[in-house]
Amino acid sequence: MEIVIIGNSAAAIGAVEAIRKNDKLSKITIISEEPYPAYSRPFIKDILSGKADFNRIIYRNEQFYEKKNINTIFGKKAVSINPNKKTIRLENSKNIKYDILLISTGGKTIIPPIKGLNKKQIFQFMKYDDAK
Repeated sequence: MEIVIIGNSAAAIGAVEAIRKNDKLSKITIISEEPYPAYSRPFIKDILSGKADFNRIIYRNEQFYEKKNINTIFGKKAVSINPNKKTIRLENSKNIKYDILLISTGGKTIIPPIKGLNKKQIFQFMKYDDAK
């Protein structure tokens, strides 16, 4: 069985841990647009304030993926899904087959219509690259 997870958030990590508790053999692949192991997005603020560096906000390092026998495709965006063929196309045109697909890409920031938000020096951040 080929299980593919799009996203590398807390939901994806929780899914991997639950799957591996009951299934040690199925192939699991995580596809993430970001090139990093799982990290805690709420703590990006600590990077911005200088209280932490990136290594302090990682909560599943690369050894986690190796230990759980997870194939990772980091730094590639999934651009389309063909449910009839059970394939995912990546931005580099590579196709990934799956039997089971979990989409756990998380949320997106929104900018509410508040007066003054069009001023300079107002930023939004959701990903580590936003804080760089």
